[in-house]
Amino acid sequence: MERGHEFTINVPGEGTHVIKLLDGVELEQIDGATVGRWAAFALEAKGDSEAEVYRELLGGLQKRISGGPGSPEYGPFAAYVLEHGTRLSDEEVAARELARLREITMRWRVTDDEQYMV
Repeated sequence: MERGHEFTINVPGEGTHVIKLLDGVELEQIDGATVGRWAAFALEAKGDSEAEVYRELLGGLQKRISGGPGSPEYGPFAAYVLEHGTRLSDEEVAARELARLREITMRWRVTDDEQYMV
């Protein structure tokens, strides 16, 4: 995962927003390891690479908000998304979903000699 990855998040009652969540992560090298601090969510992770740190931080955030929109931990996350994200129109949401679905490739064998891809 890269810092510039865009996440599409549906905030109940507020619509769908696109946000680069990882923009707020501060990285530094300490004793050959990468340390990431995510001040907005009071999370910290250590790993061998930036990608590993980002995965750890996202995992920590996911655990924290796993209670869903009704949980107290979800409120600060939703507020962060609303403040830093960009709201998408229904058309933009549909276009992004269609683009995502078009990237999915399926292959299956019809006979030993033939193979089809959709």
